Formats: sequence, structure tokens, C-alpha cells
Amino acid sequence: MSKIVSPKIVLIGFFLWVNPSFSAELFATMAGAALSSGASGYVKEVVATTGDHLVEAPKTFDNEYNEAVCSFDLENMRSCVNSSLAEIDGHARQSSQILNDSQAQHVNNSVFIALAKSAIQMTLRYELALISIDFIKACKKMIFEAIDGLQESKKRQFNPRVLGEEQASQLEKGRDERVSKALRVLGVWKNNLLAALHEKYPYLCEGGVKDRYVRSTARHKKRSKEWRIEADWLGYVSVPKIDLEKSNPFDSEDLSAESRAVSGIEKTYDYVFSFIRLPFHQQIGGDGVGYINAAREKFAELFPSAAMTPVSYDVPEILVAYRQYLSHQHGQGDGKIATGQEE
Repeated sequence: MSKIVSPKIVLIGFFLWVNPSFSAELFATMAGAALSSGASGYVKEVVATTGDHLVEAPKTFDNEYNEAVCSFDLENMRSCVNSSLAEIDGHARQSSQILNDSQAQHVNNSVFIALAKSAIQMTLRYELALISIDFIKACKKMIFEAIDGLQESKKRQFNPRVLGEEQASQLEKGRDERVSKALRVLGVWKNNLLAALHEKYPYLCEGGVKDRYVRSTARHKKRSKEWRIEADWLGYVSVPKIDLEKSNPFDSEDLSAESRAVSGIEKTYDYVFSFIRLPFHQQIGGDGVGYINAAREKFAELFPSAAMTPVSYDVPEILVAYRQYLSHQHGQGDGKIATGQEE
């Protein structure tokens, strides 16, 4: 007969995996209780293995997932999340046989509630990443359209027959100077969006030499095309550093086309840039669903003609069990599961 390891060992370890910021003191407290004088050597071994696992597991998931986010690879993002949610179910199934006919009563346990909430946090982070990508793509599109329009405007000439050669030349020179100033700041804003995305979702290229070369080459080609950044002679497209020095070079009374092109984007860019840079705990650490709903409303306000990416993932069975538990406890159905605030 197989041994059933205490859920207060395995599951809290997995909770720490999917929530690395969760206090290690909680794990230590529960592990200490489990490692009482009556604990078996097998349980002690599980605790030791779990402790080692906590160091490496988050790195593996975050690296692959973050690379997918920065590459706008929606398919791989979904695959990473589904695999992780399925593993949560696997741990729950193995350690406590929670997924049976009386699953709701088994969820009435602080560790299982914590595990369910960790799955909720993962789905919220996934949805937040999709929203962040939507914001970046829509804002980047605005910037590129403005850049294209400004570059096109430089091709237009003032008629010297009507204005005189000197006047036409001066007007063109002034226009070109304004266009150059506008292009510089728009280019910085575009690069800042890319830099902020990589700042929030850092990753390393892992694997052997061949794997690193193939993946890196493909990634740099895609980055060059996606962000209009010219590669160096080796084909390398580095992620730019955030530049907070460049701001709107035009004053509020400047009514030129170049000034309007920049000011028309400035507030939208400021919001998107700040949104991307906010840490996770400020966004979904409390009422995550409320924050995400507000972000969706803001997206519709800023980009009324743009469509948002639909959220799709395989709902883990532990969340189904948690939903039943909440429905039984509070009599409020599915609505309570999303916030992860209930006890």
C-alpha cells in the first residue's frame, strides 16, 4: 500500500513553487510540525527534497514562460500555464486523493485553500500578461503610425513658386527639425515599452550551444521585425535600456502637426508604460479580478477599436473543487473563487 504524504508537506512546497514570494517561514512552520518526534524518515526525506525543489523549480517555469511573454508567443504561454496547473492537480491527487466524490469536504483545509489560491494567482498572472501584451501592441501600433506619418511628411515640399525659394526652404528646415525631435522621442517611447516588458519578465536562454544559437537567432530576427530595431552586423538585437530623460519636446501651446502627433500619444504611452512596470503584488496581490476588470475597461477607453486577446486555459480540477467548497460555505456560487480572498 502506497504511503500518503501529509498534504501539509507536499502541497505547501508546491504552493511556494507557484508563489515564490510566499513567506518561507510558513513552510518552515509546517515542516517543523511535520518533523516532530513521530515523523517517519520518509516524511523527513520529502521535506528535504521539497526544500531543494523550491530553489530550482520557479526558475525553470519563469524562464520559459517569461521568454514566451517577451516574444508575444501566446501558444507557448498557454502551454506553460496549462502544464503548471496540471501539475498542481497532480500533486493534489497524489497527496490527498482530493479529487473524489467528496472533494468539497477535503478542500476545507488551509493548505488546500492555499494551493487553490496559488492556482488562481497563476491564472491571474497569465491574464495580466495577456492584457499587458495587448496594451503594448496597441500602443506600439499608435507609435508606429505616428512615426510613419512623420516620415512621410518629410517628403512633402513647400512650393517655392508660391512662397519664394527662401521662405519655402526655411519652412522645410523648421518642419524637418520638428519631425526629427518628434521621431526621437517616439523612438525612445517605443524602446521603453520593450525594455519595460523585459524588465518585468526576465529570462535566460538555456540549452546547449546549438539550441542557444538557433533560439537566439530566431528571437533576434523576430525582435528586429516586431520592434523595428536594426540588428548589428552579427544579427544581434539587444533589448534597450529604459530612458526616462526623453520627454515631449514640444510645449503645450505648439499646434504644429509634429507636436500634435506626440501629444496625441503621450498620455496613452504614460499609462501603458506605468502599467507594465507595476510589480505583480500591486496589481493582483489584493483584488486581482477587480484590477484586471479595471484594466480591461481602461484598454477599451484608450483603444476603442482594438480587440483584446481571449483568455483560454484548462481549468484545474482543484479550482472546480474550490468553487464547490466556496459555494457550500458562502452560498454565492462561482463568483467568490476569482478573488482568492475567502477563507
